[in-house]
Amino acid sequence: MQKILVVDDAKPNIKILADLLSDQAQVLFATSGQAALQKASEEELDLILLDVMMPEMDGYEVCEKLKADSRTSQIPVVFVTGLADEQDEEKGLRLGAIDYVTKPFKPAIVKARVRNHLQARQHQHDLEVAHARLRESLEKEMRIAHDIQMAMLPTKSGGGESFGNVDVAAVLVPARSVGGDLYNYFLVGPDRLFFAIGDVSDKGVPAALFMVKTNTLLRGVAGTVDALDTLMQRVNRELCRDNDACMFVTLIAGTIDLATGEYELSNGGHNLPVLMRADGSCDYLETLTGPALGFDESAEFPVMRSRLEPGESLLLYTDGVTEAFNSRDEMFSDERLVEVLAGKSSDGATSATRHILSAVKDFAGDHGQSDDITVVALRYSDESRAKRAVD
Repeated sequence: MQKILVVDDAKPNIKILADLLSDQAQVLFATSGQAALQKASEEELDLILLDVMMPEMDGYEVCEKLKADSRTSQIPVVFVTGLADEQDEEKGLRLGAIDYVTKPFKPAIVKARVRNHLQARQHQHDLEVAHARLRESLEKEMRIAHDIQMAMLPTKSGGGESFGNVDVAAVLVPARSVGGDLYNYFLVGPDRLFFAIGDVSDKGVPAALFMVKTNTLLRGVAGTVDALDTLMQRVNRELCRDNDACMFVTLIAGTIDLATGEYELSNGGHNLPVLMRADGSCDYLETLTGPALGFDESAEFPVMRSRLEPGESLLLYTDGVTEAFNSRDEMFSDERLVEVLAGKSSDGATSATRHILSAVKDFAGDHGQSDDITVVALRYSDESRAKRAVD
């Protein structure tokens, strides 16, 4: 049953209103402003009928305090008073009251107004309950979507894996439950590892779906195509097909020979990788760049070839790293990324990814994460070749 609080310093007025309204709701009462505030904070009230002229604390002050308290601010307040001046009514409404009933009141009118306000309150409550259930259902679905999306990534996410002479570590931290960043790595032969990193346009569910499509295509095509440029072209054509939403993904895909450290890269509009040398120096790796995938079915994607020396690492990332902001609206930046990585090549692939995440988190502080963050590191460590090179 709904609850009404009647606030009046005259007990006869309280009795009249209680008798009048008891068939519509449970009627509580308070004879002072302080008692009204106390009861409002303790009870789940649906309406307050508030007298204006009371000693010590008048109804206007009570209303103002009610609206200033988060526990009571949403309780509807109706002034019931002998003050009939237009300015008095305007003041009450300005303070947050929803209605103004003057004394002497007509019982039928009071009952009708209270009934309308109680119905409105019930409708509001029903909407809040429905919204909470919908939000809970949506959050559950988003958690499931997150788990499905994360399950598409290598199972050793964040922990690192070794493939011959190559150590790989990767981490993806979505800004929301689901996101548009992607990475992958898997063997495409006994001595060759495929790897990729990408960043889908937009955020949320549309980006997550496009991410899933891209990652599925990468795994499917990489197992049947040896040439990296052909792989990029095929994936691009599939992403362009029926792409009415005009979404796209920036993408770097590559392969590395596990025995020799020789690698090849194809860049589709993505951030330049960082080469971490064994002596601790770091530089951006200049790559010829094709367009982002999903724009042009006839696009071509150049391939660069090079080789990692023992102790060198290749680091790939999305712009959630370099474009992270702090509370002073400063950007993490490309320059800071290289500074953070300098001297860290000997720490290993897993340490490199964790170091970047920690640096970005420390930089952003309380500002919060505004974009997905993904980092992939590949470290080559053929000690036998290093020894031969020294000899």
